[in-house]
Amino acid sequence: MGLNDVLYRRQYKIQTEPSVPPLDLKQLKTLGLWINPIKGHYVVTLTSDKDPNNDIATFTSNFKKITQLASTDFKIEPQFGPFTLQNAVDSPWF
Repeated sequence: MGLNDVLYRRQYKIQTEPSVPPLDLKQLKTLGLWINPIKGHYVVTLTSDKDPNNDIATFTSNFKKITQLASTDFKIEPQFGPFTLQNAVDSPWF
């Protein structure tokens, strides 16, 4: 996967509630490439533009199934790149 492929793919910013323990990113690797720039904040980049998780409803359903979290435990913001690690740290979260 080239740099442009990563920068311009569907991405999701996820913020978990303070009471939620850290997510197991190994368990979530089937959903895409994950980074955790700061506590309770995650960014996932999908690995293919043909991924069914491009649809936020599908992604949210799969995310909830894997993590066993309720909708009230997290917020998701969909976007297309570029959303780099530096931007994740510098930009406001929700």
